[in-house]
Amino acid sequence: MLTSDDFNLEAPRLEEQLADGSRRRIDIAAGATVIEVKKRLTNEQADAEYINQLAGYVHTRMQQDGSRYNGILTDGRNWWLFETSPSDNQFTRRSSFELTTLSKGIDLIEWLQAVLATRHNVKPTQRNIENLLGASSPAYEQDVAYLLSLYKQVRNEPMVALKRDLWARLLRSVLGTGFDDDKLFIDHTLLVLEASAIGHAVMGLSLEDLLQDPEWLLNGEEFRWAGIYNVIESGFSTGFS
Repeated sequence: MLTSDDFNLEAPRLEEQLADGSRRRIDIAAGATVIEVKKRLTNEQADAEYINQLAGYVHTRMQQDGSRYNGILTDGRNWWLFETSPSDNQFTRRSSFELTTLSKGIDLIEWLQAVLATRHNVKPTQRNIENLLGASSPAYEQDVAYLLSLYKQVRNEPMVALKRDLWARLLRSVLGTGFDDDKLFIDHTLLVLEASAIGHAVMGLSLEDLLQDPEWLLNGEEFRWAGIYNVIESGFSTGFS
């Protein structure tokens, strides 16, 4: 399945050695995702050994590459998505999918597409946006949890606290009510990040290059160089990023 055109993967790497001095091997490595396949999954308590094994693989990859990784544990029917929280280093399940009937095969592909995020030149249709970025997508669940964890680490820093206060004041002035909701603040932050990435992509700019300097992606300098103003400007609207 992972070798199909649905995922734009050159080739998933099977039985990949961790190269950490041990003989441990990852069942399937796909992009920034580690996939472990087991005969049967029941629940997190009963399958704690499997989860700890997957966590070890993911943590090793993160240390080796210095980047963000997630992990999937599956028996073919159950698909559990895990990621390490940056604030407490806990390996937590972020999303899950159960293939209860063959008719849900397309739903599984869409779930994996959102998790792996390896497709290129995706058409911005309503269905694609909802499936890959929407509030019910695994990508949204994972990213919101990750940002909330990051926010816990920096929420008391003066600049972050100021941006949070300005955000709340603006909403209060427009809607006439107070806002003190971490989740809503993170949702707005994620929306700004995604809008910035989409805006640069629409202009034909390389996101791979821009991601080497995330601050450059968020301050909109590329647009001002092109003579386009009041688009993707840095400020409190970028949340705590």
